[in-house]
Amino acid sequence: MENSCMADDDIGFSMTSRDDGISFERRGGKDQRRLAYKKELCAGCGICEEACPVDAVELGPAGSITRGVIDALKITIDPDRCVLCGICAGVCPFSALSITINDKPMGEVGDRIGYRRVFEFDQEKCEKRDDGSLCDDCEKVCPRDAIKCRIEGGKNTIEFDAVRCSYCTACQSACPKDAIHVEKPFQGEVVIDQEACQGCGACREICPNNSIELPRPVFGEKTDKVVCDTDTCVFCGACERVCPVDAIKVKRTEVNYEREGTRSWTRRWERAFKELLDEAEE
Repeated sequence: MENSCMADDDIGFSMTSRDDGISFERRGGKDQRRLAYKKELCAGCGICEEACPVDAVELGPAGSITRGVIDALKITIDPDRCVLCGICAGVCPFSALSITINDKPMGEVGDRIGYRRVFEFDQEKCEKRDDGSLCDDCEKVCPRDAIKCRIEGGKNTIEFDAVRCSYCTACQSACPKDAIHVEKPFQGEVVIDQEACQGCGACREICPNNSIELPRPVFGEKTDKVVCDTDTCVFCGACERVCPVDAIKVKRTEVNYEREGTRSWTRRWERAFKELLDEAEE
């Protein structure tokens, strides 16, 4: 479905909604901007909603959507509010949102700011198993299908999809030869109120990195209802958003981003990245 209009200053706006996402475009003036949202990549974390300076993004019932109870997009974008600044795309850790200016990614148009996405692969260290078969440990643990392993020219190697990768470090931990190095977008902690937790599993179902588990109760022992592997957690906050009893608190203490340029828009973007952090408690 497409809605379009032409303003008095000859600037045209159009929004197209599809089953797989949203495309919002502005044409006219000095440039043509296009904001695209891909449903498949969205984790329902709400970081885009949190960072939007004009309150144009709204997170839907992500838990119900993840479970398949509701067939809908996890976020909606208000075309009357959105100014296509691109901040939502910049802070999205899952590449579900992207913005282009004159058909070029915003990061390629002059100044840029974004997560410092680090995935380093050492081909010399990547080896086949002792029996000569394919080693695909990293592929098996990747929660986003961002790695494909194969044997090429007699060597064990991988194909890496930077768009799908959430930089959770699961592959790094699984690699038996230390051939992979990953840096996460955030550092922080996940605090779980085990008394308040009802063990419903909503947090586990929505977690994009399979970092949350519900341990099996042990008779006669007090066990945690929910545990989070912070080694693979990227502190996106999806679990906190979906918890029906507010038993989870995600605290981001560091954000791994890089900035090039001094334009006013990059300063505003930088503020948005910093505002995603939680002040450390005394």
